[in-house]
Amino acid sequence: MTAIKAEDILPTLQSLELVQYRKGHHLICADPKVLDCHLKATGRGDLEVDVSKLI
Repeated sequence: MTAIKAEDILPTLQSLELVQYRKGHHLICADPKVLDCHLKATGRGDLEVDVSKLI
């Protein structure tokens, strides 16, 4: 429905520096500095990320 393929997710997260490979597993690592950088690059640097919504 969204045209997003499962095999596209990991490379996208890697390119955005939002995933790390540790002990044989990929982990989502949402470093606040990296998130701020991405938000500022989109012109939306004033948005706050509600970490309680991250699963």
